[in-house]
Amino acid sequence: MEGTVLIITLSIMSIGMFDQLALVRAQDNAISDEADDSFDLPQIEWSVDEVVLGYGDTWNVSCKCNKPIAWKPFDPEYKWDPPNITVSIYKTTDINMPYGSMLIITNASALMVGRYYCGHFDKLEKDPDEMVLENVASSIYVYVEDPHQLVVPDPVKSYNNSEGVVVLCKPSYPDVFLELCDKTSKECAATPDPTKGFFIPDNLDSVPAELYCKANGMSYTVYPGESVNDGLLKPTIISNIGDIVPIDKTVRLTCSFEGPLNVNIQILWKMSPRYEPAEIDPTISVGEQTKSRSQWTPTQIFKRDLVIQKATLAHRRTYRCEAIEDNNNTYYHNFKLQVRETPDDFVILSAAHNQTVVNRRVNRNGEMLPIEIIIRYKSYPALSIFDSYQWSRDNGAAIITNGDYKHNVTEDYINLRINQPTVHDSDIYTLVVHAGTAKAMYNISIFVYDKPSLSMHNIMAAKGEPVYFLCGSVAYPLPEMWFFFQPCNEVPWGNCSMVIDAEAEWQEGTQETKLLIWSTVSYNLVADEPGIMYCKANNSEGNAMTHAYLLLEDVSEYITLEIVEPKGLITVGDNVTFTCSTFDTVQYNVDVVFEHNGRVDERIVIHEDSLIHKVQLTLYNVSLNHTGDISCHVIFTDNHKLPEKRSIHMEVIEAIAPHLRSGDVNQTLIVHVLKPIQLVCDVVGVPEPKITWFKDGEPFAYHMAKPTNTTSITIPYASPMHSGLYECMAENKKGNITITRIVTVRSTAWNQPPMYVTVVLLMLTIVFALSSVFFYMMMKKISRVLIVKTNHEQIAPLLESS
Repeated sequence: MEGTVLIITLSIMSIGMFDQLALVRAQDNAISDEADDSFDLPQIEWSVDEVVLGYGDTWNVSCKCNKPIAWKPFDPEYKWDPPNITVSIYKTTDINMPYGSMLIITNASALMVGRYYCGHFDKLEKDPDEMVLENVASSIYVYVEDPHQLVVPDPVKSYNNSEGVVVLCKPSYPDVFLELCDKTSKECAATPDPTKGFFIPDNLDSVPAELYCKANGMSYTVYPGESVNDGLLKPTIISNIGDIVPIDKTVRLTCSFEGPLNVNIQILWKMSPRYEPAEIDPTISVGEQTKSRSQWTPTQIFKRDLVIQKATLAHRRTYRCEAIEDNNNTYYHNFKLQVRETPDDFVILSAAHNQTVVNRRVNRNGEMLPIEIIIRYKSYPALSIFDSYQWSRDNGAAIITNGDYKHNVTEDYINLRINQPTVHDSDIYTLVVHAGTAKAMYNISIFVYDKPSLSMHNIMAAKGEPVYFLCGSVAYPLPEMWFFFQPCNEVPWGNCSMVIDAEAEWQEGTQETKLLIWSTVSYNLVADEPGIMYCKANNSEGNAMTHAYLLLEDVSEYITLEIVEPKGLITVGDNVTFTCSTFDTVQYNVDVVFEHNGRVDERIVIHEDSLIHKVQLTLYNVSLNHTGDISCHVIFTDNHKLPEKRSIHMEVIEAIAPHLRSGDVNQTLIVHVLKPIQLVCDVVGVPEPKITWFKDGEPFAYHMAKPTNTTSITIPYASPMHSGLYECMAENKKGNITITRIVTVRSTAWNQPPMYVTVVLLMLTIVFALSSVFFYMMMKKISRVLIVKTNHEQIAPLLESS
């Protein structure tokens, strides 16, 4: 169903209905059933509590005790009756443990995978897990490396109980990577414990038919099976601080029992060895019983607490919660409390399947499956999920959750998953856990098998030079490696045949270096002719081959002689250093000799690294007499090569202090606005002086192409902000000089013209004034003439008429 989320619990509630024994019968048998805990415990004669058998193997294991015992296969999750097993009972020669029993498994297969219990014969009808808690049974888990059936049982089934669904999907051996997946949501969850199935609470709306089990990439459909338990289940017990606690700590055990609505239940707390009521111990208090309605199912839940204040060693025993119904049917669950003899914090770590080594290969489908490391832990105080543990590799690198790794912590387990293992994941992995002041470490080795991956570099060498090819491999397990050299004189290299003669004799290398997955082997030869060097390697996972070229070259092209200090002119008093370098001549056994004006100079220092042989000569406080030739002679002592010579001429001259070639040392410039400013510092010296410009005491570089040794600065458009004190400082080994320029930028005033302009304007004004007066007089005279004429023309007719 869409949206279904798989929640895989850390432990599977044991499913099974106990024989409905009367409470009176259980109490009557308590004294005989419970003797000294450790003395009655059967001892399995096997070094660990798990074993991995090969497919078809025959295997047997013995068990002995001071009371009659027998072997019993049992799985609380389903009805399990493994085939091909035989149980025998015999007398031992041990007077303290005279009773023995042997378990024999023949033709081993996935059908025999499970837990086998060796317990007291008269108690085999009980739940074996409860017998283990009562110290009357021991167990061993058997895996079988069955290539035909990766999961058990077959077919994979699911069963319903009152709390949810149990999916019986368990690996047949530890190296199987197992997941339970949902077809609809496409989500998968890895198994938290390979000895148990998956549990899905009934409050999740999951449909078993939509689930499938995936083992090493192979899918197994989950089929619904018949219910294996009807009626009431045994109670559950939860501790507030686990089952191993430091002394003086307060322990609270909560017993829960879920039953039908129409059933009355009474919960009692009892304790070993006689399983008397726990209240008789004054250091133990038992709380009142409570009842509530289940939120998810039509049932009721009964609870009752047992509290131990300041636990002591006397409280180290088994505590039993009994649920008694109306018909006196009793259902019980035991809780074994371990009290440490110290109040100190503690951490206990162990692998979920006793593995300290994980080997991973490509499966038959060509896939490299994820690796899941499961570490059980017990601690006080409880771990903090955020900062209480750390995974790291042997190389010191901490492991963080990313696309390659995923780790998490739960109530009982700390998991590390490598999603896509490669050979580079082969390493020793360390888990460090902190709980309070306690610290514990657990190491597990992981080996990812892979065929070799090779690398080898080309070599250029001089004829007759001894060379060695280094062939590197990444693989697990480490491979065997061989070399073969095929001469080739063709040029270019693409024309050189790379066909290897079938009759070629492959040679072993020398100087092997081996780590976990990295190894290198070298092969030495004398470079008499060019060719191709082949390197091949093989291990249990496959083989590989690579090649590299050997090219002959003229080593004389790589001999150089140069002056490294000083740069430029050499003047009297300088310290002059020369270097003569030869490329890759550490293998030649060369001698280098310097000559100065025909005489050998022994004041040399030799520097060497893997590629360059460098010889250095320094002449201190040189004078004019040192002018001449410096020669470097390279003598090849082992290869009968003619010496090589390089020469260089050194000229030593007198130093001259900086001085001004033209212009004044100090100068004042007045520049109008928008006019160019030209600042010149014409200074020379030997060696060439270093020139630095300042304005008002601060470094100044106005649009300079070169920030230093600039002898002139041009400011194309002056503005008032360019006014100030400009300094040019020139310096060499002989001395220094400072040139100053005081610049004033002025604005042009139009109301104060030059004198000649003023005179001209004044004369023009006078002329204009005189012209105006003359024009006025003329106009006045003309007006009078016109008036007289007009008057004469008006009076004349009157005179004529009269």
